[in-house]
Amino acid sequence: FLWLLVFFMHNFLCGLHLQHILRNIVQENKRSLREANWSVEEGFCHWVMEITGWIKKSATSFKRQTIEPPRESDEIEPLDEFALGHRDIILAKRSGYICSADLHWLAHQLRKERPPLQLCVNRRIMMGTFVTEGTVLAWVRVHPENDSSSSTSVASAGDMRGEQQLHRVTKMVDRALRLSREDHGSDSISFGVRELTGIAVRCMTSSASDPHAAVSTIDHISELFKDIVRNKLHHHFVRIGGRLYVAMRSWSFEELLALCMHSLRFYCQTDLFVMERSIDMLADLGFMCIQGTTGRSSVPIGPSGASPQEMKRRFDVIQTHLDQLAADARSQFADKGSTERRVIEEALDRAQDLMREEDPRVVTRRSWSLA
Repeated sequence: FLWLLVFFMHNFLCGLHLQHILRNIVQENKRSLREANWSVEEGFCHWVMEITGWIKKSATSFKRQTIEPPRESDEIEPLDEFALGHRDIILAKRSGYICSADLHWLAHQLRKERPPLQLCVNRRIMMGTFVTEGTVLAWVRVHPENDSSSSTSVASAGDMRGEQQLHRVTKMVDRALRLSREDHGSDSISFGVRELTGIAVRCMTSSASDPHAAVSTIDHISELFKDIVRNKLHHHFVRIGGRLYVAMRSWSFEELLALCMHSLRFYCQTDLFVMERSIDMLADLGFMCIQGTTGRSSVPIGPSGASPQEMKRRFDVIQTHLDQLAADARSQFADKGSTERRVIEEALDRAQDLMREEDPRVVTRRSWSLA
């Protein structure tokens, strides 16, 4: 009896510990998501500069010195890595994970250069990604809106001034992009998604075999994605006085959802209830997209929310993942008369009903029937 008591107490405490870890991961990453959204928070320095500009009553001068808020078009704006022959390479000086980036400071430094420069971080590199020493970190060029009569190559052959400027810019970028030898996540929302997904996958390994813990982890994943699906996730474009100085790619909703769903589908498809919970999570996210598309959301999204057009694109991404889950269910539970198959069919019916808009012109009803 004592042995059984110790066993159940141990499992109970482990469960409490896991729930505490999951809650902390979700809250930390939701806070990072809010801080990363420049439409809401533009930093203490920007606030001070606004007050200073207001006191001086110098709107024109203030506009030239402050970081502009993101534009609506940033949501679909592609990255320009500059044309060959008109760019120079910034190499990584050391290896590590990008834990934070002071892009505002970097933009001000590039603006002060003579001639002013424009920088685009390598499209493979985002918050949380690993950078290898000696590889391409960013591209830099003379700002295209600079006076062509005074523009020179950043590092043309035989131009010592250009070589010195390139070396100086490399040091700036090295200072602005802070690296860590360990993947601690920091400003990267992808770290929280990967961490939660990793916990769910480990719960389904043969050594743990704890579907209840996996389902509980998916509950917390859905809580995190509730905020992700509503927020803008555009690239970082830093502009001063209407001119773009720094551009850096950020994680898209499609990439974040893929980080989660691909692992869940591959490692957890054998468990009925994990798959059912995954379907329910996607259905809830799809419903939020419909609400955002039609403007009927009961939760105000505000200026930091994704546009209706972006919500429609995210809805299509969610539909694709539901189609893939339906295909996995068809393969995993092939017997149409089994209880497992009926559970999956009911989950897909719920998803179909939840993601159906009353006006068929907004969202076309789709069927995920396993027949």
